[in-house]
Order: sequence, then C-alpha cells, then structure tokens
Amino acid sequence: MTKIENIDFDFEMQIVAIELLSSSLNLPGNPNTPAANFSFNISIESRADAVNKYVFVIVHVEIKNDVHTVVGSLSVSCILKF
Repeated sequence: MTKIENIDFDFEMQIVAIELLSSSLNLPGNPNTPAANFSFNISIESRADAVNKYVFVIVHVEIKNDVHTVVGSLSVSCILKF
C-alpha cells in the first residue's frame, strides 16, 4: 500500500480587489406574472500573473426564468496576491 505524505506550505495570500465587471437586470414584459423557477449558468475562470504573483478569479453568472429568458447577469473579478 502507498503511504500518503502531507506537506505543509507556508504562504500568505491577500485579497487586492473585488471588481464588478458587468451587471444587468432585465424586467419582464408583464411584471405581475410570478416567476417560480430560475436557472443559473455559472462559469469560473482563473488567470495568473506569475511575475507579479497575482491570481485573477473571474465569475460569470447568468440568471434565466421559466421560459429561458435572461433576467439578469453578473461578472465579478477577485484579484489575489500571493
């Protein structure tokens, strides 16, 4: 059986910024129509700047209603420094 060895790393991380990249909110044609079900498309991407020791985590969220119409969206970037 293989022995698993844990190695501890000592490093510091700092949140440099949280940026709102884009956002939208679309009102329905008939605001009195109740919306019971929503679906969320979430995608996450990450990028690194090795020279300056930054990591960028970008989250995109798209919200759709029952009839698959986009009712809102949001994109946010979190910048971390190691």
